[in-house]
Amino acid sequence: MTSAVLSTQTLTPELLRAWAWHRQGLDGSLSGKTSEEVLDRAGWARSVGGANPYLTLFARAGIRREQVDRDVAELRIHELPTARGCTYVLGRNDFAWGLQVGRDAAVAPFKVLARLGVERGEITLLEEQVLHTLLESSDPMDPKQLRDELGESVRSLGEEGKKKGASTTLPTALGLLQADGRIRRVPVNGRLDQQRYAYTSWVLPPSGLDDDAARALLIERYLRWTGGATFKQSQWLTGFTVAQSKAALAAVGAVEVTTAAGEPLWMLPDDVEHLSAFTAPQEEQIQLLAGTDSLVLLRRNSADMLAEGDRAGRSWTPRSRCRRTCPTTRSWTGDGSSGCGNTIRARNGSQHGRSTSPLRPSPSGSMRWRAGSAKTSGTSARSAWTRRHRGKNASTPGQCQFIKRTLVSGWSASVHPESGELAGGLREGGIHVFYAAGRPGTAAIPARSRRLRGLPLRSLAPSRPTGWQLPGQSQ
Repeated sequence: MTSAVLSTQTLTPELLRAWAWHRQGLDGSLSGKTSEEVLDRAGWARSVGGANPYLTLFARAGIRREQVDRDVAELRIHELPTARGCTYVLGRNDFAWGLQVGRDAAVAPFKVLARLGVERGEITLLEEQVLHTLLESSDPMDPKQLRDELGESVRSLGEEGKKKGASTTLPTALGLLQADGRIRRVPVNGRLDQQRYAYTSWVLPPSGLDDDAARALLIERYLRWTGGATFKQSQWLTGFTVAQSKAALAAVGAVEVTTAAGEPLWMLPDDVEHLSAFTAPQEEQIQLLAGTDSLVLLRRNSADMLAEGDRAGRSWTPRSRCRRTCPTTRSWTGDGSSGCGNTIRARNGSQHGRSTSPLRPSPSGSMRWRAGSAKTSGTSARSAWTRRHRGKNASTPGQCQFIKRTLVSGWSASVHPESGELAGGLREGGIHVFYAAGRPGTAAIPARSRRLRGLPLRSLAPSRPTGWQLPGQSQ
């Protein structure tokens, strides 16, 4: 138990936003740290085939993509299924117990397979055959190669299985082997921003922890990453039951504090001490983050990251559906200078305008340009943008023109000739990350998640990175 006493009145949303920013290392406190150290201090990076792991490490420690890929190849960090069975990028000290807390999710498919007439012994036999095949192979093998090699050992579950999400028995066997640390999944091109994988054999020593100790360790890490969270938020991340969560909180000595809004937060005693002496920085701090960044994903509280003025009024009110498209979807290459105003295309070319309705501007000038969809692949990316200009759709060539401006090396931005609005992106070693802004001087995080489209980044941050200079502004 800590001796520090936190006044409820002092735990304002503004202070808690700055505190979360600090605990996430977005204030420069993790500059120069290794990938392992960043993931240990700020939290595991959610990986769903996007650029979030790269942006997580770049924003906090300035680590470039090439270094991240080397760390993956040398197993200093790795993408593994952990809490709730979801994939995150972890540091190597967390591999064993990280897999341990996610093993229940690997076992869960047995309920489905049992209803389809598959016995546990059949999966156990398939596991051994998969492991034997991978041990004999000199290269990693993808699922198709494994199915071809294993032949009839992989049973097709027919149409009924497809309806239940289990077309064959192979994914369950692979999941169990991975959860046990006997095989691991590797990206086919060594990069984390894609979803094509192969499997190779692995011998990962066990964690040496029992399940209760592993759950307590995850709760301790979670509270340290977030700087404090509600009981429900901790349950969402961990997937623990109420009893398991209460036992884990008690094991780490977590204490409950109440915010100015009356919300109870569970915190580590050391964090209570630190928060009692913490003051929010006065200068502006801006970072480019993914929509699945730990800052908002760990607690699923994106709205709490917004200043009250940016949440009030009509900021989040859909004004109109965008149903018109430009003739083509432009390809973003090299410097990211190509752009088109009102194109909304999915990867297969289908229109999905109804899912990307524009937002009304907030009183403080939140963004009006935003990404509709984006794909990072090799040295090019395809992006779609939707635009609202004073309530009118902009689809004529004249309204879709951009003037490119260079900010710093690797960054590019464009200013619309009519409105003066800013749009642009970052290209880092072939990764294209698109952001948008309302007026010069504001910025927004990428719109990977519909929840986070249109958030003015200055609301998320409690100083502009070195080298930033927006068009029309002095340094």
